[in-house]
Amino acid sequence: SVAATLGTVAIAGWAWSRTASERDRALLAEQTALALEQRARSAERDAVAEKATADAVSKRLLAEQARAALDSGDVARAESRAVASLALGASPDARGVVMQTTAMPRAELLHSYPLPCSTPTLSSAGQSILCKDEDSVSVFDATDGREVLDIVDLPTDGVVLLDDSTAMLTWGNGPRAAEYELGNVYSLESAVPSVSASTLRQPSEPVEGYHEMLERIVATATCRAGLPKLAVEVGRRVVVVCPTGEVQLDGRAVPTGTIPINGIKALGDGAVAFSRDDGELSILDVRTGRFESWSTQAKRIDAIGVAAEHLVTLATERGYTLLWDTNRRAASVQLPKVWGRAHRLRNDGTFVSLGDRVRIWRFSNHTDAARFDAGHGISEAHLAEGSNLLAGAAADGSVVLWDTTSGGTRWRGVWDPRLVVIKATSIVSKGEYVVGLDALDGHIQVFRSADGSLANVLENGWGGRRLVALRDDSIWATSYEGGLRRWEHPLSKDAPHRLAFGGVSDASPSEHRTAAVLLEEGTADVVRIRANSLDIERLGRSHDAIAVDITDEGNRIAIAFDRSIQVVDDQLHPWAPGVTTDSDIIDVSISGSGDLIAAGLRDGRVQVWTTESGVLEARLAPHELRVAHVDFVGNTLTSASWDGTVRRYDLGALGRTEPSEPR
Repeated sequence: SVAATLGTVAIAGWAWSRTASERDRALLAEQTALALEQRARSAERDAVAEKATADAVSKRLLAEQARAALDSGDVARAESRAVASLALGASPDARGVVMQTTAMPRAELLHSYPLPCSTPTLSSAGQSILCKDEDSVSVFDATDGREVLDIVDLPTDGVVLLDDSTAMLTWGNGPRAAEYELGNVYSLESAVPSVSASTLRQPSEPVEGYHEMLERIVATATCRAGLPKLAVEVGRRVVVVCPTGEVQLDGRAVPTGTIPINGIKALGDGAVAFSRDDGELSILDVRTGRFESWSTQAKRIDAIGVAAEHLVTLATERGYTLLWDTNRRAASVQLPKVWGRAHRLRNDGTFVSLGDRVRIWRFSNHTDAARFDAGHGISEAHLAEGSNLLAGAAADGSVVLWDTTSGGTRWRGVWDPRLVVIKATSIVSKGEYVVGLDALDGHIQVFRSADGSLANVLENGWGGRRLVALRDDSIWATSYEGGLRRWEHPLSKDAPHRLAFGGVSDASPSEHRTAAVLLEEGTADVVRIRANSLDIERLGRSHDAIAVDITDEGNRIAIAFDRSIQVVDDQLHPWAPGVTTDSDIIDVSISGSGDLIAAGLRDGRVQVWTTESGVLEARLAPHELRVAHVDFVGNTLTSASWDGTVRRYDLGALGRTEPSEPR
């Protein structure tokens, strides 16, 4: 019995020991699994953090590449890099690049086909392509590549298509004759699809030969180091570029210094264009001898061509082609890698290029509707809602009116060359008039938008300070004499209604000109005025404020200080989180609905925030000098700078649609 009991106890002890050992092993396994899970989660967190860090670095680098590409003029690369940056997360710098590129003109490829021959020639109108093959010449329709004419039995060494009905034939009579001597000019107007050269009609008037032009160039040039490197004749005046880089007009040096010129083309308006290795474009007016140069934002120009009157093509080192408007002194549009043998802007607005293929392009706008150049500092600009007019107050004492559809300057009004700056400008009466405030004698000049003629002068008192035009056609202005004056209409002949008021340090109308806000000097009062009212409302004081703007309802006001912006209600109580900048603020704007605020900074940047959240949406770097004025109009934002340019940006890049106009 004792033995049995001891056996039972031993067995129980063994069973307990075995159970405990299994429990310990299970517990150990569970602890090991938990440790492995924790390690896996830690590794996952580390991987997520590393990916976030890598994405942040990639996002920043892509945004920097986008900005660098935009600065160099490579719009396609800038846009692709900015979009790639935004795919990795919010990036104000990338968003700013997208806002700038979206507002730029676009080139759409309509048609492309192989070259009809190895050495094609494009007609002056861009409608026909001519090919020479031994003793025959073929003419093709440039739009679709269809052969329209075949000339056989043609005993010539070379053929050049002058226009769509005339061909120039040359033949050899010595080492230079094949290149320079002009033979007969044959008319192709009445030719049939396959004809003999003998049946083509010759013109009645002889055409002067190339060899005579060559002789004049050689006889006129006085280069110290041999024959000219480049030469062209414009109206029987000879322009040459010597091997040393010196430019000569009729044998006399043009005061340009030594510049790296690599190409020369005669334009249709008595001017000569030069392409340069340093990326600049130079224009010489042979009538006045004036020589000017502009940066194209390219590092180097490899070749130059003529696309139309006042429009040249510039092949850049990056492989893209710029169309440069010599009238506006600015790039019109950028095309991707279309440089080749010839380019031509056609009468229907399409563009044909002969490169590795024939390509037909269409431009949404062949002028840069995102950039307007006044040549002098701009203190204020106004883009008229519902029209294509943009006015700028320039530092040379002029008001400039641009057409935003064509990108061209309509007119420039200058009434007193003694002026240092036009303080303010506005477009009034639904685009019928443009007003400018004289910074010296304080007068307000009223110009007709149609032709720039002077329509009226409003007497404002000495020293113009600020000007505001509202949608009821009323004009409000202040001067150094003090007081606030109001005219019922830009053509008013009566004395203005005058209200007691101190000096004004800033004044700004709302987006749709339903209200305006003024910042009174001395008292620091924030004052509101409205359309269809003579009343002024003092809302309170804001010390140290430097700029203000107001919404269309007049119930939200943006107040800018040195490096911060506060959005307040009409009791001057904070309405949204404030925002800060890392550069001094020059001007502020709030959209008509109050959803966006923008600041123009001293360092040339423009920043845009969402009002309610205070989130920085876009950081733009469009200007070389301080931004004097920013303004929301419709679905666009404009900025004016002392670098002499006005820029326009597309707010659609922020997901903003055209705001409705207040009633």
